[in-house]
Amino acid sequence: MTSVNQRRINKIERKLKALKRPAAMILSSAPNVYSNRDSEYDFIQDSDFFYTTGSQIKNSILIISNYSSPYLITPKHNPLLETWEGKQVNSRSLAKHLGCKLIETKEESYLKEVKNIIKNSEVLYFQNKNNSLAFNIANFFFTLPSHKRATFPSCFLHSDEI
Repeated sequence: MTSVNQRRINKIERKLKALKRPAAMILSSAPNVYSNRDSEYDFIQDSDFFYTTGSQIKNSILIISNYSSPYLITPKHNPLLETWEGKQVNSRSLAKHLGCKLIETKEESYLKEVKNIIKNSEVLYFQNKNNSLAFNIANFFFTLPSHKRATFPSCFLHSDEI
């Protein structure tokens, strides 16, 4: 039986497939917001990411495309972080629940992983929310000189368009 979140991901995949050209969507969890140098405000998940995944997981990216399985990219589990922030979301069980392939990596490696997943995509849908992972990644591709963008998206649209 598929979960409501799997059905939402499947719906996005169907809409992307209807485009008849390679396309991908990047959704990311909400960025951490700091009140000062060493103190964060309470975490409030991005509504698009929460609606699609049903999760409060932090620092994560969901990539849905019309040419491969969906991917969930999360930071590697850090037991020390649980000391400060409490129990963390289990990314393995979340990926299984969503029917996604899981990539656990260092946050510095996110861009490398995304580049591998969305290469040859012509269209990239992303959240236009300043400072979000999805916005920063789309901005990286958008600002690439055209001669370096050959295998990366050349059309950028807001995720609300899907």
